[in-house]
Amino acid sequence: MEVHSPEPMVRILAARFPDREHAWQALESLHDRLDQSVEAEIAPLASGANAEAEDTLLAGHFPEEQAPRVQEIVRQAGGEIVADVDERWTRPRYQSGNAAEEGGGFTY
Repeated sequence: MEVHSPEPMVRILAARFPDREHAWQALESLHDRLDQSVEAEIAPLASGANAEAEDTLLAGHFPEEQAPRVQEIVRQAGGEIVADVDERWTRPRYQSGNAAEEGGGFTY
């Protein structure tokens, strides 16, 4: 019988920054202090009527054990955590009879 190791726990973190410069500083710090392979991106937060606002979002997924360090780095760079979600909640749920299988999100 083949035994599968459990899937590593991953957190989806998003942070709001007052401008692109602060978000970029946080992203560089994440790469320097954690790992060059950190998967995170930055993007403008404003759109439509607020398109000129400088707010910037940094978002990525991180191993659960790194999440507290990521939050610390974000705060040191002037950011505010706006989302901290278990990655399993971002996956579609599948229905099997009346019971939903592993994962999160909504069922339709």
